[in-house]
Amino acid sequence: MGTDRDGRRVVNHSGGSIGGITFLLIFPDDGVVVATLANLSEAGTGYNVAHAIAEPFLGPMERTVGDPESLPDHAGAYACTALSNGEEPTSGKLWLAGAPGDYWGRVVFDDTPARVVYSSASRDATRILAVTNRGSVLNLWLAGAEGAPGRWSSRGREGELRCERR
Repeated sequence: MGTDRDGRRVVNHSGGSIGGITFLLIFPDDGVVVATLANLSEAGTGYNVAHAIAEPFLGPMERTVGDPESLPDHAGAYACTALSNGEEPTSGKLWLAGAPGDYWGRVVFDDTPARVVYSSASRDATRILAVTNRGSVLNLWLAGAEGAPGRWSSRGREGELRCERR
């Protein structure tokens, strides 16, 4: 048992075999259970996807922290570079529309498109969760200050994210 990013108690378990993968996420205090199954060993159907599915069923929590008027507006088009230890930098693009805490859009890295399915915002960072058509999950944390480096993670890899508005 542990807690999620909002402090809710969670229980989770993953498993799989050749050709399939599963993930179970339980919120015992909220009565919410999410099970993901995929018939593709490399599918990113783990914690982040299950949590994004559970979000609408959990008790109300603000997706923005602070006065929405004071939050940085990240809507727009970006050219991004993802850095990871010991790997060549990867170039990508990010398009966001909407308002802080309620963005939608697309992300493309390595010619692989992903759709933004969740966002949350504070003065310090905006979190973007995007999913590819093969089920891989990409987490982006955009820094509150324009031009400041952010972070990214996907499939057990992570690193610094640098995005410039185009």
